[in-house]
Amino acid sequence: LSGHEYDSELSCKVTASHRYYITHKDTEKFLHLVSHKKHHYKAVRSKNTKDSRWDHEDICNVKFRICKFRINLPGSDDEWEVLITNLDRNKYPLARMKEIYHLRWGIETSFRELKYDLSGVQFHSKKDQFVYMEIYAHFAMYDAVSLSVAASSKPYVKSKYQYQIDFKMACCIWRRYF
Repeated sequence: LSGHEYDSELSCKVTASHRYYITHKDTEKFLHLVSHKKHHYKAVRSKNTKDSRWDHEDICNVKFRICKFRINLPGSDDEWEVLITNLDRNKYPLARMKEIYHLRWGIETSFRELKYDLSGVQFHSKKDQFVYMEIYAHFAMYDAVSLSVAASSKPYVKSKYQYQIDFKMACCIWRRYF
């Protein structure tokens, strides 16, 4: 199905039990092991951090939908997007999924700027309350930088390309200011 749009439903079984996975992996189709043990990040966790454990039984049947659609106009180079979702096919047909994906693009770029331009990937705190405080500080800085970039104007120059103000450079200027 390389050159066509499609919308199909799949399901798989998920378990957190290593014993169940080892004994049934060869006989059961689409069985996946979720190994969410705290050992790999135990050193950076506070004792006050809430634990998000696997809250299902030994086996959980997961149903999802795979949507593949073209994101550019026909006739140009093929660019496809594949989405995995649990949205209902009747309420959200493939055409609606395209619209939602298009609307989501601005959100994705905003999160990329929050994560990388404003260093919102690494936190300095261990307790949940302080991590939330850092996240809110990143949101406030993002809003301030976005407003300043939107309010400032670049003088129009007759040239081949219209230039924009670099968001990352604006972040650096704001960081130096504060």
